[in-house]
Amino acid sequence: MKIFYEPNDISIEADKDRLNQVIFNLLNNAIKFTKDGTVLVRTKIKGTNNNQKLVVVSVKDPGSGIEHEILPKLFSKFTSKSDKGTGLGLYI
Repeated sequence: MKIFYEPNDISIEADKDRLNQVIFNLLNNAIKFTKDGTVLVRTKIKGTNNNQKLVVVSVKDPGSGIEHEILPKLFSKFTSKSDKGTGLGLYI
């Protein structure tokens, strides 16, 4: 497996620890469910909101995807079909 990051020179003002935790959780999920292939991380400026630029961080992997019955509660506490972890990653 490879992890590929497309660098973008973006500076943001945010809670560093919380942002690190969220990106770590997304990457951890991608790596956990990718047996072969590449995990791709992208950052992109997408429009504005109240005169502030919006930054999108995306993580794409060739894993099996999210099961349909989980989608409605994906960002709730303890939501997971995995036997590893707590199910808090996307909630955070």
